[in-house]
Amino acid sequence: VYRVFTDGRPDQLVRGVDMIGTPLSMFSNIKAAGDIPSTFTGECGAESGWVPVTATSPTIFVAQIETQRLKAQRQIPMLLPKPVDANEPTKHSSLEEDLILQAGGLTDAASVAKVDVFRRIRNAAATENEVAAAESFTLSINPLLHHADTVVKLMPFDQVIVRKSPGYNKQQMVTVDGCVNFEGEYALTRQDYRLSDLVKAAGGLSSLAYPKGARLTRTLTEEERIQRESLLRSSQIQMYEEAMQGEKSYDIQQADSLLSLKMDLGYTYPVAVSLEKAMAQPGGPDDIVLRENDRLTIPQYSNTVKVSGEVRYPISMGYNKGENLAYYIKRAGGYGNRAKKKGVYVIHMNGSVEQINRNSSKTIQPGCEIVVPTKEQGKKMSTGEIMAITSGGASLASVIVALMSIIK
Repeated sequence: VYRVFTDGRPDQLVRGVDMIGTPLSMFSNIKAAGDIPSTFTGECGAESGWVPVTATSPTIFVAQIETQRLKAQRQIPMLLPKPVDANEPTKHSSLEEDLILQAGGLTDAASVAKVDVFRRIRNAAATENEVAAAESFTLSINPLLHHADTVVKLMPFDQVIVRKSPGYNKQQMVTVDGCVNFEGEYALTRQDYRLSDLVKAAGGLSSLAYPKGARLTRTLTEEERIQRESLLRSSQIQMYEEAMQGEKSYDIQQADSLLSLKMDLGYTYPVAVSLEKAMAQPGGPDDIVLRENDRLTIPQYSNTVKVSGEVRYPISMGYNKGENLAYYIKRAGGYGNRAKKKGVYVIHMNGSVEQINRNSSKTIQPGCEIVVPTKEQGKKMSTGEIMAITSGGASLASVIVALMSIIK
């Protein structure tokens, strides 16, 4: 079961749940179906217990589905012959293949060269702790799951682990659009597939391309998304603690709303690239290694500069080579009342960011955006702080008067 998002995020495999409900309710929610049938082998829950089933169906898209979180992991029961001594020579029927068949067979990613069997140690006559914690067996299996001549005979509570083959890789796609000869999706054909490889696969740059402005957009992985949310929540908790320690009024509802907005920043982020250097030196430090769902956009040349933030009239204007920051700020009406003049920075078309000063000119390039940040508001004193300062001032005045009396 996959969860499909409408905002462009990759489909998400749903794990740890069972599908529940009646088939009729499922059929009433089918919105679309594929053309190619596939076979599913698994288990169906009923009042009498779990029953192995095999079903053939095309892929279906449903608007709603009832699921239930698994309470405990079910292990597939093992079909065992009459118990025998685990230490005797292991020339018996291949029961690990039988167990794999009960689990639905091997997936495309499975390795047949390395299958591990882990067995618990039973020694009822032991009088002290033993160093060994478990027995392990490593073997290969027949890809067709036919019985082999020499196998490990399975015992109750054995754990059979089928590894992912190191030679298996599913297609990972990246996208290039804009000023290339052949836009679209391309597969990462190597583990170190780079920017220059993607441009070459797309037929090279078109005559209108502006490689200095090429930008790369990358999708957050699940780990990166969790890390970002954790950092935002930690920052929010710190704000709560500082507000409580300062004994100030704090609108928690508004703060939570701001936190929700911060978390809804999307699932992509820009990666600053230098396509010119990457194409000039393939495999070099500027030729970035791509990963799944990356999108490279190569724009046309833009001869404008945008000025935004704390200026009197945010505007876009023509790029004038050699002019410094003061030139563009002046044509945006000058700085605003709350402008932080020492913190001005420029965002280039390729996603890179640089801080600039009044006399900067080389860092201002065609298509860039000059951003003037806002000064932070001064920290207001609480009533307790004002009373403490007033009391301290009164005490100091009393001391001064006493000293003057002594001097006289």
